[in-house]
Formats: sequence, structure tokens, C-alpha cells
Amino acid sequence: MIRKPKLASALACILTFCIVMVVVGDAVIPFGYMFVEILREPEQPQSVPILLLVPVVGLIASSFITHECTRGIVTGSCALALALVWVIGLVLFVAFPRYPTPDSFSPKIIAAVTSIPFLVAVVGTLTHSVRSVVAAYKISL
Repeated sequence: MIRKPKLASALACILTFCIVMVVVGDAVIPFGYMFVEILREPEQPQSVPILLLVPVVGLIASSFITHECTRGIVTGSCALALALVWVIGLVLFVAFPRYPTPDSFSPKIIAAVTSIPFLVAVVGTLTHSVRSVVAAYKISL
């Protein structure tokens, strides 16, 4: 019997991460575009693209794992790693921007409002991951 991959929570985290908007100079740019541009930049150290790709590839790969407990642990850890990349991006582009804008309030509110779906997706994925681990070992909470 072939098991269908459970991609819904992984794709929700990845897609909502890509739509988080930050203000760079006078432009409003989504994280997804910046993510691709960082990966395409030839002068980056090799560790930067690898560290950016690990959570995304890990979330997609975890959907194909058949053991529930292992899938829950890998999915949860990759969702947390993607949230860490999100926090680093917000620190670099919102808290301490390289190209500050004259209005300091609008970049913060744009990033905050567009981050809400990502946070909901990460919390949902983590909840699902914990339930998978608990169900695998039949632990009562």
C-alpha cells in the first residue's frame, strides 16, 4: 500500500513564510523573493544558502516519512528552524534595517500584519507534530 504524503502543514509554513513582507528602502518585498535572491547571489558564503534551504527541504522531505513519531519530530524541528530564519529576517530588515526609511512605523506594521498567517501556520504545524509524536507512543496528556 502506498501512503500519500502529508504536505499540507509543510506547504502552509513555506508559502506563508514566502508572503511575509518587509520594507527595504522604498520597496515592499516578500521574503520569498529575498530568499531566492540570496540563494542566487554568487558572493555569499556557502553556509548561508545551505542554512536557508535546510528548513524548507526538511519540511518537504518530512512529509514523505512514514513513521509518525519521526515525521512529527522532523516536521516540528524544521518548522522551528524556519521560524528562526523568519526572526533573523525580521531583525535584519525591520529592527535594524540597512536602508532605513523616513517613516519608521509603516515597515514594522507591514511586517507584523503579514507575519500573522506564518505564525498561525507554524503553531498549527507544531501542534500537529506534537500530536503525531504523542499518538505514536500513545502517551496521555
